Amino acid sequence: EVKFPGDYRIKEGERLSDLIERAGGFTEKAYFYGAYFTSEKAREIQQISIDRMIDDLEMRAQTVLAEQAQLVEDKQAITAQQSALQQLVNRLRQIQATGRMSITLGPLESLKNTPFDFELQEDDSLHIPQQPSFVSVVGSVYISKSYMYKANMTTGDYLQKAGGPTMTADKKAIYVVKANGEILASAQSKGIFNDFEDTLLMPGDTIVVPEDLDRVPTFKVIKDVADIVF
Repeated sequence: EVKFPGDYRIKEGERLSDLIERAGGFTEKAYFYGAYFTSEKAREIQQISIDRMIDDLEMRAQTVLAEQAQLVEDKQAITAQQSALQQLVNRLRQIQATGRMSITLGPLESLKNTPFDFELQEDDSLHIPQQPSFVSVVGSVYISKSYMYKANMTTGDYLQKAGGPTMTADKKAIYVVKANGEILASAQSKGIFNDFEDTLLMPGDTIVVPEDLDRVPTFKVIKDVADIVF
């Protein structure tokens, strides 16, 4: 939602507001809160962090399994858990960082000469969407889908529309992926879940209700691994 979207050759020292001006400025439909900015440098750093996390997960999980092997007589169960763990690690290694950065946008006059008006680098990308009309609820709920956005509706309101968490949901691990890329987790509500449920949402936000891995037999013995995954 800029007047002249496309690829631009950036100049040395060019800032975000400069590029938006060259693109003709925002249209009337621009949804600043949902702006999606990616950086190749950020992607490289993120990928290194992801790879290190997975390496750490694999090492710690193997340690947990080795300790359990000394205590559990059912060797077949340990072998099954090792196989499941390796499959999980293989899936995690397919994760590719996006390079997304959380940014703050607004009208050009309010963006210029602020800390949010940063210098651009090669392969940076900015997508300005139209405002969506929905909030999504996904995961371990009874009705996983998108719901029409309404002002003053909270996380709890949308969860109620979805039928609430299922019996196998991990209620302590529910989180919101905001349209601007930030994460709001129920664990951040200082132990008071109602604070999280009272949070007002914005169009394009998504509520994620994870499955309680403690209920999955494969992970019962390796609870520490489940914690690392979360």
